Amino acid sequence: MSGRENRRRSIPNIIGELENCVKQHGIRNFLFRSDTFTLDPDWVIRLCNGIQRAGLDIKWSCNSRVDTLSGEVLRAMKDAGCWIISFGIESGSQEVLDLMKKGITKDQVRAALNLCRVEGILSSVYFLIGVPWESEETFRETLDFARQIDPDIVEFFYAYPFEGTEMYVTAANEGLIERGDFPISAYSKPAMPTKHLSMERLEGMRSEALKDFYLRWPVISRTIRRARSPKVFLNYARFGMAQLTDLVTTQRN
Repeated sequence: MSGRENRRRSIPNIIGELENCVKQHGIRNFLFRSDTFTLDPDWVIRLCNGIQRAGLDIKWSCNSRVDTLSGEVLRAMKDAGCWIISFGIESGSQEVLDLMKKGITKDQVRAALNLCRVEGILSSVYFLIGVPWESEETFRETLDFARQIDPDIVEFFYAYPFEGTEMYVTAANEGLIERGDFPISAYSKPAMPTKHLSMERLEGMRSEALKDFYLRWPVISRTIRRARSPKVFLNYARFGMAQLTDLVTTQRN
């Protein structure tokens, strides 16, 4: 969607913006919004060193690919204020990952999340439901894999066939969408059926996946332990109940 060229801002340019946010506006929490933030490890380390030299007391998060991380990079990120990293894993089925041309293996996913644990950085993982090749079997593989790697946060979204992408061409060729049509639903609702699953079956899968991961005692107890004050605990409880109510309502509908 964005082309194949990776463009990076200069380190002084980024440090200057961070300093302005901190000193002029009191902002100390940031998201580096880039799908390829860790693509160049040397650049990441230089940026982290620059943040430390500037004396910026900040917390930040970023997106990453599992095949771009090392202990050295993660330590530099941690020292510069990084507390959580998001990964687009997409599927727990290696067959689906290969068909999507994701270019990663499940072993690389395990290794990256283990590195994050070792270096004390939280992990957030995104999975996709409803790619053209999705079946009951691949969906179960994804649920099993989510539990195996056990990230700190997990989210399940529905696949969307953006115009100009190979997924759009595949979906059109398989008759999953009409060529020239662009589904209205995206991310939280199915945009199209798959070769093996109807829209009706897909509709309840996100709720099923979220409950399968979060309604486990190890996850619940871990969340409770991280609540460092009664206020935070109550916020967790309110949000959890709201999410559970929403999931139950969605499943009934």
